[in-house]
Amino acid sequence: MDMARVLREVRLMRFEEVYDRRLGGRLTVSEAADILGIDERTFRRWSRRYEDDGAEGLVDQRIGKASHRRAPVDEVAKILGLFETRYFDFNVKHFHQKLRTEHNMTRSYAWTKNKLQEAGKILKGKSSGTHRRRRPRKPLPVNSCVLTRSAR
Repeated sequence: MDMARVLREVRLMRFEEVYDRRLGGRLTVSEAADILGIDERTFRRWSRRYEDDGAEGLVDQRIGKASHRRAPVDEVAKILGLFETRYFDFNVKHFHQKLRTEHNMTRSYAWTKNKLQEAGKILKGKSSGTHRRRRPRKPLPVNSCVLTRSAR
């Protein structure tokens, strides 16, 4: 069972428990919403959907659908083809400029770079080192500790 399904089942069980208590008059809408950690309006919408469609009304409709912002496969193939054939000796920055000016592409530089890296056409940049290196602490001389304490 995947994690999304488990979370969906837990959310459904918690909602049904709070919903039953709400119908019994033991909770107000604001109290029920607080228990679930949602807004009152969201609780009312969920209640309406639960009454109309049952447990299926609470299923998140976004899960399993492709993003509307996802690039079409043919556009990605065209960009990879252009990089392999015409612009094989360009770096990503110049390749992206050519895509914008000559091929009317509107994708961002980061998107172009990521697609080329995913396809294995370019290598990822070397990560920089740590900004500050931690070093082991210098041990205190034993004599100085004794002297500073006795001087007090």
